[in-house]
Amino acid sequence: MEEIAESIKEKQEKEQKEKEMLSTARDYFSKKKAKLMEGRNKLWDEKKQGFLITEMDKLKEQIIDSAESELRKARNIDIQRKLKEERAERDRLIAQKSSTSAGSPMKADGDPEL
Repeated sequence: MEEIAESIKEKQEKEQKEKEMLSTARDYFSKKKAKLMEGRNKLWDEKKQGFLITEMDKLKEQIIDSAESELRKARNIDIQRKLKEERAERDRLIAQKSSTSAGSPMKADGDPEL
């Protein structure tokens, strides 16, 4: 009987030690896992931030390029409009001079013919 009681006691002590070891291992694993996840999350946040900065810089560059292109187009349209107005004014003056010189006796230099 004593041997059975001692065997049961040894078995219970062994089970208690296993429970403690499992509990310690679980705690260790949980701490290690939390530390690794924290490292992964930090690395992920850094990479994500780097990616966002890179993408935002690319987007900013595209927006600036597009705005510069639109500004050049607007300036060119304005230049073409001014040139068209100048040509129209020049043509009007030429037409006016030719219509007035055809009916009056004036030389080409603007002096009247005598």
